Amino acid sequence: MPWISSKHNMGFAFNRSTWSTIRKCAQHFCFYDDYNWDWSLHYVSQQCLQKKLHAMIVKGPRVFHIGEW
Repeated sequence: MPWISSKHNMGFAFNRSTWSTIRKCAQHFCFYDDYNWDWSLHYVSQQCLQKKLHAMIVKGPRVFHIGEW
């Protein structure tokens, strides 16, 4: 499913080739005027990446937001 920054921002992992692709868009990431990494990455995905990011979602996540407890 397509990655949505507001839904898929609790834990994130990717391989080296994905990281290299994202890193080539550093100007977009670093200079996007936002204080949250997920929205900056969303901007990169929309403005710079040729292929949009996708998420694999599991039923039982191992990462939780401490504010939800």
